Amino acid sequence: MEEEKIVEVTPHGMIFMTADSVVVQSGHMLLVKRGEYPGKGLWALPGSHVGHNETIAQTSIRALIDETHLKVPERVLEGSLKAIKLFDHPERSLRARLTQKRARSMTMAYYYELDSSKPLPTSVRGGKGIVTAWWFTFAEVRTMRNVMFEDHSDIISFFLG
Repeated sequence: MEEEKIVEVTPHGMIFMTADSVVVQSGHMLLVKRGEYPGKGLWALPGSHVGHNETIAQTSIRALIDETHLKVPERVLEGSLKAIKLFDHPERSLRARLTQKRARSMTMAYYYELDSSKPLPTSVRGGKGIVTAWWFTFAEVRTMRNVMFEDHSDIISFFLG
């Protein structure tokens, strides 16, 4: 009930902030299959809502590790960051509009390019709220628009061209 009061007094409604990770290596991209609603059964970028005690960048790395069990040290991930982009289309997320009046969701997407001279980390697996994690080739990812969560296919297209 308190959240409804907040929405009523905020002139522009609530904004939900998330972070998503686009992780690529050797012509592959790491995706997760969602195990919970919204988007249960759909493929997605690893990501999460920003926690109260973390930065958006910290959220990106936390969610990536929590959801995929990727065995890459945080400092290596930080050094692999190639680009960051805000995705804030007012209709990018149906879940915000369904949960709150006049709410919207924005995500900051972090593009990590891991060292292609190293083997692809194959020990990835589903973590919190995730059925599985998997490396797909870029060609496979480009055919997955109909099985992708919300605007994640658009986010991927932005970074892969």
